[in-house]
Amino acid sequence: MEAIELPVNVATGSDQTLLLPARIGAFVSLDNENAKGIHMSRLYLSLKEGLANKTLSFSVLSQLLDEFVVKQEGLSQDSYLDVEFELPVERKALLSGQVGWRHYAVKMFGQLKGA
Repeated sequence: MEAIELPVNVATGSDQTLLLPARIGAFVSLDNENAKGIHMSRLYLSLKEGLANKTLSFSVLSQLLDEFVVKQEGLSQDSYLDVEFELPVERKALLSGQVGWRHYAVKMFGQLKGA
């Protein structure tokens, strides 16, 4: 599944957490030759529940990758996940000292092979 739109909780350097819109790609392999396909809704539900009250981290991504495979009940051995969002950062100008906002593109991804 690509371009899943869900909010993510992102920690900032100032002990804050921001709720930001993200686009997520969630994928599993189809290793069972007799299966007609994967359970896509299970990927979405894992993301929705797994990201709801947790701060985004590589640990959270790792847990989701494991869960993707487990919830496919023998259909998959591999999983892949990518999360993209823009992080707003307030920055001070070098010369004028004025403060303004910049948005930095962030992409986190992980892969599980042969679970």
